[in-house]
Amino acid sequence: MAKGKLLFNLVAEGYSRSPIADMESYEKKLELTRKYMKPEHKVFEFGCGTGSTALLHAPYAGHILATDFAEKMIAIGNRHKQEQGIENVDFQVLDINRHEFEPESFDVVLGLNILQLMEDIERPIQKCWDMLKPGGYFISSSVCMTKPPGIWAAVLPFLSLIGLFPNLKGFSKEELIACHEQTGFEILERFEPEGDTPTAFLIAQKPA
Repeated sequence: MAKGKLLFNLVAEGYSRSPIADMESYEKKLELTRKYMKPEHKVFEFGCGTGSTALLHAPYAGHILATDFAEKMIAIGNRHKQEQGIENVDFQVLDINRHEFEPESFDVVLGLNILQLMEDIERPIQKCWDMLKPGGYFISSSVCMTKPPGIWAAVLPFLSLIGLFPNLKGFSKEELIACHEQTGFEILERFEPEGDTPTAFLIAQKPA
């Protein structure tokens, strides 16, 4: 089992009911993302959690494939999809780092609040590049810290050792942008919400 899957399955129901901490910034990110979506676009999201953002984007895209490695997260997404009568979003249990994708098959890839929970950023960003069509967009929102804050610096290595959390490397905003650019992406927009947690919302394009 991938590290962290058990924990994310355990917290899925509570996570689905938790309020968004910064609604103003969240709505700003939705607005920016929709500038780059078209009704004919095929969209892929990895680390979608319970799928709430994918469902909100559904009216602006042709089809969205929203994925997460935690089965209970995906089950909640499917439940909400049925409740809302949304037909152009499909939820699938999938780990982006363990799956091979058809090259150049998506117009937009979303990685929202997920890169900081992965063991490295180079591999998933390269995967996004490979699956995007020329001219496509990789849109991400990431917490950028080189090490966990406070007591988490001591707790997370133990959780990783027993398999409840990934081995997090951490990264700065500058390192995140550099990884995008080294892969070949051009950064089109950058939004950094105010607050104590350093967050970078990036809209990057694969050149046509």
